[in-house]
Amino acid sequence: MEIRISYHIAKSGKNHTIVENLAFPCIKDVVECMFGEDHVQKIKNITFSNSTVYRRIKDMSIDIEATINERIKKSTYFSIQVDESTDVSDLSILLVIARYMNVNEHEKNILLCYPLTKICTGEDIFNAIHGYL
Repeated sequence: MEIRISYHIAKSGKNHTIVENLAFPCIKDVVECMFGEDHVQKIKNITFSNSTVYRRIKDMSIDIEATINERIKKSTYFSIQVDESTDVSDLSILLVIARYMNVNEHEKNILLCYPLTKICTGEDIFNAIHGYL
């Protein structure tokens, strides 16, 4: 249950504390209205702290990254698209998008989104990608 709720929070882009402050109280109310107080006691054992949600989202991220990397390794051909841009706070961001074949289908995924901390040169971009691989 924790992983499913964490998935929805990550997808929405909301703060992780929304579970403790909004979602979990609503879940308890719905369970109490539909099934009674006995079932509310059962869901109280589920932990929804900020750190729990963070860990679940981090676990999902690691799993997705491993899956994409494995698909790229199995693909006969792949390509990467590299984009470096500067955001409004003057921070350089390196974005690497991978295209590859997965079971006869073309797929495209973000492989890397990495902040570049100094003046960005071609060598800095190469080193960032090489460090990831």
